[in-house]
Amino acid sequence: MRRLGWLLVLPCLHAAAGPRDGLVLAPPGRTSALRLESSAGCGGATLRLDGGGASGLALAGAVPRGGSARIDGALVELIRDAAAAHGLDAPLVQAIVRVESAFDPRAVSHKGALGLMQIMPATAVGLGVADPARDLLDPHTNLRAGTRHLRALRNRYPDRLDLAIAAYNAGEGAVARWAGIPPYAETRQYVASVLSWYEVYRNGTPPDEASAFRSCS
Repeated sequence: MRRLGWLLVLPCLHAAAGPRDGLVLAPPGRTSALRLESSAGCGGATLRLDGGGASGLALAGAVPRGGSARIDGALVELIRDAAAAHGLDAPLVQAIVRVESAFDPRAVSHKGALGLMQIMPATAVGLGVADPARDLLDPHTNLRAGTRHLRALRNRYPDRLDLAIAAYNAGEGAVARWAGIPPYAETRQYVASVLSWYEVYRNGTPPDEASAFRSCS
């Protein structure tokens, strides 16, 4: 039978993922496979079909989200300054920025979160940002607002970094409602991913050992 090669672009999927997982669709009893290869962040994924076809598909695994731990030098300084201004550990802020936006200062989520730390406009107003639609795309303003918000969460959960991270993703109300990390797949993966990248930037753990999930909120 003639071999086929298909290439599709898919939106980012909300799925818990480890660094070595993969989404594979394979016709039972066949050697051909349909494989989803996801890029870092939420911009898209590649789905490839190579081989002969047959009816019926089997699903296994989850979508990996890899990426580099490298940061532009100027951005490192901005992160360090913003973290220091609010008494935060710079590697923690770096980890959140990595997961939230993959260091893209003009990132905009489908829910409307903006910039490096993916701040919602309504939240930004409460953080003193005059024009969120414009100002949150400025790295300096975004980092100052985001670290101010993170500082407030660290103060609320002084002995539970995991709860502060969960609240940054899902909101303080969700953390209070569930009396801990909410049982949302994205939030649980988000917390694990931020903590993993925190180890990368704090201790120099090889990047491929970190969970590379990027929030799609």
